[in-house]
Amino acid sequence: MTLRKEEKDCWNNFEKYLGEELGLNPTNWREGEDPPDCYFTIDSQDYAVEITTIMVEINLDSRKLPEKGFRSSVDEFAKEIEDEAVKKGLLDGAYVISFFGPFSKFRKKKKKIKNASLKYMKESQAQERGSWKVIYKEGSRNCAIYKAGTGKKWVSLGIGSPDFYVRWTELAPKEACYLLHRRACRWS
Repeated sequence: MTLRKEEKDCWNNFEKYLGEELGLNPTNWREGEDPPDCYFTIDSQDYAVEITTIMVEINLDSRKLPEKGFRSSVDEFAKEIEDEAVKKGLLDGAYVISFFGPFSKFRKKKKKIKNASLKYMKESQAQERGSWKVIYKEGSRNCAIYKAGTGKKWVSLGIGSPDFYVRWTELAPKEACYLLHRRACRWS
């Protein structure tokens, strides 16, 4: 049996979570027969793991879009903005772009959002850190950008709200593992 990329990513994040957050050192990771997807060993005890994908649907006007599809398209778009900023010499730090709700006819709005992002980057070049700026709004949905610092030079997709705090995309799987662990402990 061969794991899909998403399953392998879940496996890797779960392994990290067990070690870094819980201090457990799983060994002998191996693929299962489906089910389960894999096994690991802790203190001579084998554990079976079934990796399940949680699908979230996003309502987009008259149709529904899998959250994974929305996420993938905005991830690609953040990379597109980064490439354009590099080409124009505007990328002088780390920027976080957050989308708060999907936009209808997103492809038609991408140019406005990209131009507003590049304008913000140009305006914030002299700053070490910027403040949140809503660069596109459609009803209650919006897109905001934030200059996070000058160390690294990239554009990342953020998860969160300018009114609260943003989690870097890379931290989302870790937080999901933590929330699942807390819930599992309540059930046991």
